Amino acid sequence: MRRIDLTKTLEAPAGGIFEVLADHERYTRFRGISRARLKREGSPDRNGLGAVRALASGPIWFDEEITAFEPPNRLDYLIRATNLPLEHHGGTITLEAVGDRTTTARWVSEFTSTGFLPGPSGATIAFALRRGFEGMLDEAARLAAGRPVA
Repeated sequence: MRRIDLTKTLEAPAGGIFEVLADHERYTRFRGISRARLKREGSPDRNGLGAVRALASGPIWFDEEITAFEPPNRLDYLIRATNLPLEHHGGTITLEAVGDRTTTARWVSEFTSTGFLPGPSGATIAFALRRGFEGMLDEAARLAAGRPVA
């Protein structure tokens, strides 16, 4: 099993970062995400518990279900379907305010590679996902803080 465990300090309020990360239909504003749509609305918030989002990055696609939704501190998801060789065991994003304008973000995701060469393919997938998570957190903070594109 592979585990990605990423912690970052971000210069933006936790509530704003959460709003950006929970806006599933606007994920195309993140670098590398080419398609995003809400396949099923959640409850009581349309982006909340039970929502299913469909995301694509080039030829790679994911259908993810929101399994915990606790604004502004926690968002959990589970990849229900993908064309990558993996079985997802769950992902959690937690946000903790550190003052008014700083947030500690932690993104944890676990999966098992199901490919022909699970070791190397799992390491490659984990590397790519970690880089993607880092970029998404940085971009969510930039958007939440209202900073212009660099």
